[in-house]
Amino acid sequence: MACASVTSLRRRAPPMPDVFSMEDALVGALFLSPEEYATVAAIVKPDDFARESARLTYESIRFLASGGTPIDPVLVQNDLERRGELEKVGGLVGLGLFAEAATSGANAKYYAERVASAARERRIRRAIGNAYQALESGGEVDAVSGELKADLKDAEASDARRLTARPIFDITMEQLDPEQRRDFISTGYKLLDVCNGGGIARGSLTIV
Repeated sequence: MACASVTSLRRRAPPMPDVFSMEDALVGALFLSPEEYATVAAIVKPDDFARESARLTYESIRFLASGGTPIDPVLVQNDLERRGELEKVGGLVGLGLFAEAATSGANAKYYAERVASAARERRIRRAIGNAYQALESGGEVDAVSGELKADLKDAEASDARRLTARPIFDITMEQLDPEQRRDFISTGYKLLDVCNGGGIARGSLTIV
């Protein structure tokens, strides 16, 4: 059964940016302008990266910076080799591609903000998807709603920019939170209630 509410969420969601290219450009920008690391570190965490190669390279940069070691492709290479992770990032060729992906180190903050926002959007989408799956599996609305609130709160706290969570949060809570469904009559089927935004609205004619 197709849910109108799910379709509505998809239409409202902004298109995903080219995450991989932003991640590569961010790592490359740090190679070009290591002095930008402190700014980037305040915005991005390793688990914000969608692709393993960029995440591992950023973790290496983070490790070097925490010990006061200069951020340099050669030193990053040595660290990744020591960890046994150099081949996972594509070897020397892979590290070189990071540097080519960035047009300027001065854009590091912009790249970091895009990466962090994309990561936060993934977490929000995942939380909403898990909530619908839990309801389809027979989960209690109160329990699912509570877990979803906690997941979305974590997603909000994980991103310094806080761009997109509030509209999605409001839409989802309106659909799932019993307190937000007080003007609706339950159909007796949890998933159908969620698809209709809370059940059948009082005084309305609803054809299923």
